[in-house]
Amino acid sequence: MLLVYSLAFASIIFSCKSTQYTSEKTPDWITSAPISSQYYIGIGSASKEGNTPDEYIQRAKNSALKDLASSISVNISGTSVLSVFESDTDISNSFMSEIKASTEQYLEGYEQVGSWEDKYNYWVYYRLSRAEYADKKLQQKQEALKTSWTKYQQSVVKRDNYSFYEAWTLLVDAMAGVKPYVNENTEYNTGDSIIDLGSFLYSEMLKFIHSIKVEHTQKEVIIKRGAKPTFDLLTFYIRDKHNNNMSNIPVLINYTGQGLLRNRDRSDSNGKVVCELPSVNSQNNREVLSVSIDMVNMSYATKDPLMRKIIRQIPVPETQLTINIEKPDFVFASIEKVFDIETNELKIKNTIQRVFSTDVNIVADSLPSDFTLLIDSNIRKTYDNEILYYTECVIITKLLDIDNNTIFQKTYTAEGEATSYDSSAKNAYDNAVVLTERKIYRDIYSYIFK
Repeated sequence: MLLVYSLAFASIIFSCKSTQYTSEKTPDWITSAPISSQYYIGIGSASKEGNTPDEYIQRAKNSALKDLASSISVNISGTSVLSVFESDTDISNSFMSEIKASTEQYLEGYEQVGSWEDKYNYWVYYRLSRAEYADKKLQQKQEALKTSWTKYQQSVVKRDNYSFYEAWTLLVDAMAGVKPYVNENTEYNTGDSIIDLGSFLYSEMLKFIHSIKVEHTQKEVIIKRGAKPTFDLLTFYIRDKHNNNMSNIPVLINYTGQGLLRNRDRSDSNGKVVCELPSVNSQNNREVLSVSIDMVNMSYATKDPLMRKIIRQIPVPETQLTINIEKPDFVFASIEKVFDIETNELKIKNTIQRVFSTDVNIVADSLPSDFTLLIDSNIRKTYDNEILYYTECVIITKLLDIDNNTIFQKTYTAEGEATSYDSSAKNAYDNAVVLTERKIYRDIYSYIFK
């Protein structure tokens, strides 16, 4: 009987322990979320299943903080800079997401009112004084606005000292500092006046970009097809509204033809951007070279993803240069020999001129030209077996540019075969003509125009 009573008592004790969580009345704040005009309320819970006490308690606390943050409404002031982006849904939504995230980040001074648990779940109840939160946020906001205004003033100093990209970086940093408050009125007393700092800084960013001028000394230029353009022909200038040269400004380069060495660059210390085209080889009579401010690279002044998105949507115009393409002036000069004796037939010269006639302007060798092709050929005896006689025509080609620099040089050989050396020489000459039309012309054409 003693054993039976002991087992029965143990069973009762165990039963009480197993129901200790449900024996207490569930708090009203769990069944019905409290509403208060003095406090923001946050209630969170977490499942115990598969978690240690430390884990589910922490998860419940995090859940309560998120609930607390969500109870703090985010309103958009009609005078805020955020209203500027209302038409851009992507940017507006990104701003709102970041503002809500910053609300959670700046939560301070909250207190735990209570906690409760049953067998399966754990709850936490937080509250935060509305008045204390407003005071703390106002203090943080004023500190942020003051820091942003200081950076703006530093930006002005940099710009006055012609350090334009550094000025832009500080201006963007100043704007990033007020980002958590762009849904609100960001009034700031500068000492001279009261301004809405968020709207002011965004306006200054737009003015900075729109004050940058991309210029070229001409609207149109003429370049010979296949010729290397001089630097001055393809040089653009980056200047501010006062015509000061702006260095280190990133630009985007577009060319309707082919051969552009790079499509992005930065202005040098003299504000110059030289667009590099080794040669203009287009078969069109006209191509367009355009330069604009590279807003992608301008956005790299900040690491903030949202600020980068804002910068990239700022529109910028292109400055265009029309390139009118003309045929190059070409001189063909030839010395052609048969067995070391010059001939007046000039079959090779006549052939190369004929096949090039649609691509170039052929000028007399006494006139200046963009290119000069020098041909030196000689037909030589090679050997015979007293039945057949063999010769070869050695053709040395040399191409000169407008400054008489050798830019292409190559030696070709055409062979001849016949029952006499004279006939063999004629065969070699005929083969040299075929070689000129099929090989030499293509090699030189490819070098100049491709």
